[in-house]
Amino acid sequence: MNNLVDLMNATGTTPIELSKGTGIPISNVRRLMTLDDLSGIYKATQTKLAGYFGITVNQLVNGGTRMKNKILETEIRKHAEALAVALRKYTDVPIYFHLSVMTRDNLTDEPDAPDYYDFVIHELDDFGEIKKMTSKAFLIHYDDEGIIKTTPFYSNERNDNDSPC
Repeated sequence: MNNLVDLMNATGTTPIELSKGTGIPISNVRRLMTLDDLSGIYKATQTKLAGYFGITVNQLVNGGTRMKNKILETEIRKHAEALAVALRKYTDVPIYFHLSVMTRDNLTDEPDAPDYYDFVIHELDDFGEIKKMTSKAFLIHYDDEGIIKTTPFYSNERNDNDSPC
């Protein structure tokens, strides 16, 4: 498995940036991206790549928790920043946004239990009072290919999840 491509995608690193940051020629970076795995490349190249991404050579070649955590953290930050941009773009008032995501819920007996997420948006009015704009909750259903559908999630007490927008 070539973890280099995953790391580059997660961190938004281009081949040119990686070349400049490591001193590895751009043609070599592009070649490395096409390999099935990185175990057979020069140790010096492995060390430069691992150092650039802040992981060990073993994690670069074999994967590992630290590498996966780095990719996960980068993905979360990227999407949080996109949400902040959307909130600024579509609102003119101070907004408080809360998102919760639960994945791989082991508390159910369902073998393919869906993931869950909810969000709440509050705004600050002219008097400094916080008022709820909306809240929604959904289940995410998967198959082997990825997400197949999302469905509204309703608790015992219905909230504004049944709103069409």
